[in-house]
Amino acid sequence: LSATFIALPILPDRPLDPWGAVNPRSLWLLTILLAAAAFGGYVALRALGPKAGLFVSAVVGAIVSSTAVTVDLAHRARKKEVPPRYAAATAMLATTISLGRVGIIGSALSSSIALRIWIPLGAAILVSLGIAAIARLADGAGKGEASERPLRSPLDIVSVGKFALLLAVLTVMAKLSAVWFGDVGLNVFAATAGLVDVDAVTLAVGSIGGLAAMAAAQAILIAAAT
Repeated sequence: LSATFIALPILPDRPLDPWGAVNPRSLWLLTILLAAAAFGGYVALRALGPKAGLFVSAVVGAIVSSTAVTVDLAHRARKKEVPPRYAAATAMLATTISLGRVGIIGSALSSSIALRIWIPLGAAILVSLGIAAIARLADGAGKGEASERPLRSPLDIVSVGKFALLLAVLTVMAKLSAVWFGDVGLNVFAATAGLVDVDAVTLAVGSIGGLAAMAAAQAILIAAAT
């Protein structure tokens, strides 16, 4: 509430950097919107509690962070808490949620980008779902209970601040890459920054004014693939 109704109105609504990439008010609004969306998954995960099945809690947790869910599943499989195939199936489902989130964010930023990213993203989602289904059918286990997943609230002030800073840095890097090195530089940036946070890359690339829709879509897809 403070971030939205107190901080947001007083932030400057104009680019402050020399490259015209970072608009504080727009940046903060995007941060809050994404954090609020993830918070829905966080609330659902906490409401389910430790009695929820691992499959259900992992799917809901992927709304907050599919990377955290995948790492947690890998740890569980290594400790033999869950069968490896079941962990793989659940991780692939978390991947589909991550890909879907990229598509939704990109579509919200630009309808022209949406037309170019949903076909490849849809294909990737279908393949991931197919692999998840095959792996789960091949291993009928995974009915155990899930422990509390170590996820911080997306509306925690530290989490919000870190994401806002990350988004600001990536936005400037994306702008400079596009201006100095063209589409090739933007693609290299996307491939590298995608290792950090694909949502932030999608927001950074999609927010660049004057960037061709095809170039933006390509960079977003490269980040998602990474």
